[in-house]
Formats: sequence, structure tokens, C-alpha cells
Amino acid sequence: KLSERYAIPEICPICGHETLLNVSLNDKAHSTVTLQCDNPDCSAKQVGRFVHFCERDCMNLEGWSRKTIEKFVERGFITEYADFWHLDRYKDQIIAMDGFGERSYQKLVDAAEKARTTSFVPFIHALSIPNIGKGQAKLIYNYFFDKMSNNENVFDLFTDALKSGFDFTDIDGIG
Repeated sequence: KLSERYAIPEICPICGHETLLNVSLNDKAHSTVTLQCDNPDCSAKQVGRFVHFCERDCMNLEGWSRKTIEKFVERGFITEYADFWHLDRYKDQIIAMDGFGERSYQKLVDAAEKARTTSFVPFIHALSIPNIGKGQAKLIYNYFFDKMSNNENVFDLFTDALKSGFDFTDIDGIG
């Protein structure tokens, strides 16, 4: 039994909520066990999602370090993805923070503005949708690109599919 071999924490050290062991079957003979916090609002999970969102293969928000994101999540400046484009709400507070200033603030704002325009694949990859990485985002893009008519775009077809309960496992390569 796994819990007899390892000291598995029952409480998340970050937020204090219960933890769960999640078992994923890789194939018939192997499985992967991960320890997860049960709290969807755990700040460690939020930071992880936001760090992924900022990565080069995703939204490519240059200059956004894990430390900066941790500080901004802790202070409530970033609670959702859209907050990266609304730092003006906290400009004075950010400039007054230790290690920041007008120049640092402006670099973060400029990076967010530069990342505002992106394409489908990095955007979908950035959203941390479970089991949807860059490769799966490409498959989804290609599927909807092939379905487009003259006045449609891939993003609209994708969001319409989400709203209608489309079964994405119908796309070849998506399990």
C-alpha cells in the first residue's frame, strides 16, 4: 500500500484543504499516482496555472517570473487570466512594492500588451485545459480549420462546439 511506504500528506501545506491521491492508467500494466490538493482555489494551483499561461509556448508574457506571479496572486492582483491586462488597477501598489518601480511595472504592462494578439494553438495551450497540451491544441485547430467557411474563424467554431457539448474525442488523436 502506497501510504504505508511513503508519508503522504492528508492536508495541503499551502491552503490547508484535504489532499487526494489521483490514479491515472497509462496503459494496462502501468499507472501514475499523483497527490493533489482538493481545493480548486488553492493559491499554489493558481500560481502554477498562471506560470504556465505566461510560458513561451503559451501566451509568451516575457518578464513574468514565478516570484512575480506569486506576489501578485498573494496580493489579489491576479485571480484570473484577464487580470494580466488590467494591472492599471494596481499601478500605485505595484510601483510601491519592494523590487518594483515604474520601470518594472511598465515592462510587465508592455509584455501583456504584446501578448494580447496571439493565435489559436498557444492560446488554447495556455488555458491549462486538462489533457490539452500543444499537440492536442494543434489537432483541435486543424479539425476546426477544415470545417471553416468563408466568414467563420477557428476560435468561433471551437467556442460554438464547447457550448453545444461537442465530444472532442471525435477528433482523431484526442482521447
